[in-house]
Amino acid sequence: MANSASINGLASGQADCGGVACDTIPFEMAPLQDYFVVEYPGHVRSTEKVLRSLGGEGKIQKAYNSGHNEIELRYRVEDPYSHGIQGTICPDDGLLLKVTRTVRRKKQRQTNGQETNDATAEQVVRTATEVCGFITRTARFRSLADFQLATSIRDPLVKFGQAAQTLDVNRIATFDFDAMAVEAGLLQFPQVFGPNVAKLPALATHYDYQQSSQMAPTYIPKFVDQPAVAVLMHRKRNEGETFLRCTTDTSVVPDGPTPAITRRASNLISWVVEELRQRFSERPLWLKHDLLHLLTAEIETRGQVVSHALPDDPNVLLAQVAYTMTGGPWNHGWLRYGYDPRLDPAARYYQRISLRLASFIGQLGDRADPDRAVLLTSATPANTPIALPFTTHPVRRRLNLLCVEIGELNVPHIRRIANLDAVLLPKSTRPSGWFHPAIHQYFRRYLIERMRAYFSREPSPHPPAHDTETEDVEAEQKLVAELITRYEHERATRAASRATAELASLPEDVAKNVNSKVDQLMQTLEAFHDIPNGDSPDLDDEDDDFGDIYGSDGE
Repeated sequence: MANSASINGLASGQADCGGVACDTIPFEMAPLQDYFVVEYPGHVRSTEKVLRSLGGEGKIQKAYNSGHNEIELRYRVEDPYSHGIQGTICPDDGLLLKVTRTVRRKKQRQTNGQETNDATAEQVVRTATEVCGFITRTARFRSLADFQLATSIRDPLVKFGQAAQTLDVNRIATFDFDAMAVEAGLLQFPQVFGPNVAKLPALATHYDYQQSSQMAPTYIPKFVDQPAVAVLMHRKRNEGETFLRCTTDTSVVPDGPTPAITRRASNLISWVVEELRQRFSERPLWLKHDLLHLLTAEIETRGQVVSHALPDDPNVLLAQVAYTMTGGPWNHGWLRYGYDPRLDPAARYYQRISLRLASFIGQLGDRADPDRAVLLTSATPANTPIALPFTTHPVRRRLNLLCVEIGELNVPHIRRIANLDAVLLPKSTRPSGWFHPAIHQYFRRYLIERMRAYFSREPSPHPPAHDTETEDVEAEQKLVAELITRYEHERATRAASRATAELASLPEDVAKNVNSKVDQLMQTLEAFHDIPNGDSPDLDDEDDDFGDIYGSDGE
């Protein structure tokens, strides 16, 4: 791989070494060649053995090209029980130097017919240094290498095991366990293999005298709007607790920070914490990048340095006033302590609709506007604000998702439907939150059509309806009733179809016994026509748009 950089060597000339003339400093251009260096943990005598312990040139090339930045080393490749170690591939900006030392060996002098050893028997004549190229990446091994509890091959018990594998009947029959125990002095303590805990640590860590399985690499953004970097953190629950996390299945949300989190507040600036607390008093739920953007603007307004006012890990600051929730319509959001969105119907306005950008851009195809569609690709940083004409605030792309709050949709038609009591469920559910699944699907399809109309060159063939400012309560209530009725009808039809298919696969005598169940399902299907808004606990066919997309907000 070529490197566009070069080195301008020092100009040649006569150096002054304390009044003594020194050699001139050479001047030459460094070769435009990049190198991948492996710092091998041991003395290298055979390059072939080194490559075999690293898995060969193919494994090294694969580790270099992959984005995992890991490489494995095994000193004893032929031993399947050898404990390999993981190396870390990190960026580097050094030079690869080749040092050549020329040594002249002087003959030994003879004194009175006898040889004498001279102190200058070996004299270094010249040392030459050559720059071979640039080191762009380096693989380092910083864990305890080849740690394994093994039994000697001369051990009698090992020989007995080999005889059992080779079916050596004579050796098995003549093997004397008592004699082996007397010889080894283990009459009351028979030999056993070492415990597996001796090889338990599987994660490579920086070398320490005590191996800790709680040491783990964690990716944390150093500052706002910067990519995450790998840092090594000690994950102790009592001392290293950074923030509280809940799921949609958690029965009770936390009402305040734990003592471990409170102790971390001593390193924070008090007015920054109060500013954050004021933000959560305005609304109970925020996204992490929105809060950091507001705090950064406030810090710059006061004329202070952002890197000094904000901690290295922003989660430490947010955890003083809020907890985070994973999964469901409030995924990757930070909520005020004591506030449970599953108990407050007003939390429906904070629900998010997530769009997978890869499939969305693929559906646009050639109709995509290149100037606008580039905002949805990896060419644009993930936290770049995207101003959409149908949202009240700019939205930001997270990984491969675009999340839009329902309360941020600047569409009067959607706002009026969200305010209707008929669209609410008796209790919140994970797939659709407080909204009926039919209404949630309608909001999602509506948002997709608006996105297509904005990011396409040509007008959408199916433009969104009901975009007028005119309020028609009766028409919107009728639309809601039709959406819910159609959804329940389709769900009951799918359930009846599955039951019919299962019935057809059963033997004839068994099928007669379940005919009544099919009749009951058909009666239920007819009954759904008379129910305007029924609770539908069967949501297996509902597309879960949220998943576990927590990302940098939780780590």
